Amino acid sequence: MDDAGQAKMHVIADWVFDPNSRYLSSGQAKHRLSPKAAQVLLNLVQEPGRVWSRDALLDAAWGGQTVGEEVLTQVIAELRRAFGDDFRRPRYIETVHKTGYRLLASPAGEDGVGALPGGWAADLEAYGTYLQALSLRETGGRTGLYAAIELYGTALRMNPRLAVAHAGLAEALLFTDYVEDPMDVPRVRGHCEAALRLEGGLAEAWSVDAHACAYQADFAGATDLIRRAVALGPSSSVVFYHAARVCMSALAFRPAAAMLERAARLTPGEPYALVLAGKLRRILGEASASRQNFSIALPRLDARLAEHPDDFRARAGRARCLHALGRPEDAAIDMELARTHAEPLAFHLANTLAHNGRTEAALDALEQVVDCGWRGPWARPWLDRDSDFDALRGNRRFARLATLVGPSA
Repeated sequence: MDDAGQAKMHVIADWVFDPNSRYLSSGQAKHRLSPKAAQVLLNLVQEPGRVWSRDALLDAAWGGQTVGEEVLTQVIAELRRAFGDDFRRPRYIETVHKTGYRLLASPAGEDGVGALPGGWAADLEAYGTYLQALSLRETGGRTGLYAAIELYGTALRMNPRLAVAHAGLAEALLFTDYVEDPMDVPRVRGHCEAALRLEGGLAEAWSVDAHACAYQADFAGATDLIRRAVALGPSSSVVFYHAARVCMSALAFRPAAAMLERAARLTPGEPYALVLAGKLRRILGEASASRQNFSIALPRLDARLAEHPDDFRARAGRARCLHALGRPEDAAIDMELARTHAEPLAFHLANTLAHNGRTEAALDALEQVVDCGWRGPWARPWLDRDSDFDALRGNRRFARLATLVGPSA
């Protein structure tokens, strides 16, 4: 470590590492590393991107002591547990075959939290970064989602007391489920708690916390939280969207559809709530209301794609609308563009393909979702009622995948 043991703090994505205390923290998550793990991480973070050989790390951390490589393996495992990292799909520490290790996440400056000068300039820059993250979050792809998560973390490093950035980060983390990473519920709720400690009247944070609560099938707790959110934010489309998600988790489709339609009215031009509302109205057998939602959503999706041609979510939603409105040939074009998209959201892709009669491709996409850990007490009941998959219900492969998701209600 630095002279006199006074090493500076380092920011690693949305984590803060303090070599002096050996704490690695992010929001409410805090881990005190062992001395050797802290030393190894300090070496990695001081030269991000460098591939450290095992011998070099052993020499740096154990300083000439005769130890085996297994002690380094144990330290790397400790660091991965602290980060919540997966060696098969690493986001922080990568194993370089037959060589050693390197840090993947780029540190955001040498001084860590509060690196920018204080005052309004720092606050405005942090808020601008938050707004940039919000825009990226809406692009609907894997890269946009993870770029948003990183930018929310950057905003919080600039101003750790920016409540909306905590809430935005929590909401972005909710949707990692759609890009093949199981939701980290404690982390989501930790950022919600941080936001609400700073700004107790922030309705969006209450609604995101309710959504995460429903994900764990705590519907009573989620209902209490969403009532508070609606009382605080009766004009917030975000609040009504998450209220709908809470209802969907409880399979209460009629109130969910009404809340999605309310969310769409509160944000003119927003298409996705209407696409989902159209689907729910169809499940409920309300054909006219379903068609109306899809009809309103379609020009909004056209506008979205004119601005962001590579938006997967908009492309998949447009295919759904066109098919529902009796334009199967046009839907097939969008469906193929969605199928070959570089960054599909796998569950949305499975929905779109199944809805358009592409059985095997839909099953391939659904299997990808299941293999990546799509589970939860609400997952199987939702799958059993999702009308997009109705044509697959007699298929043996679909039945096998449904069993892996969870027991039938």
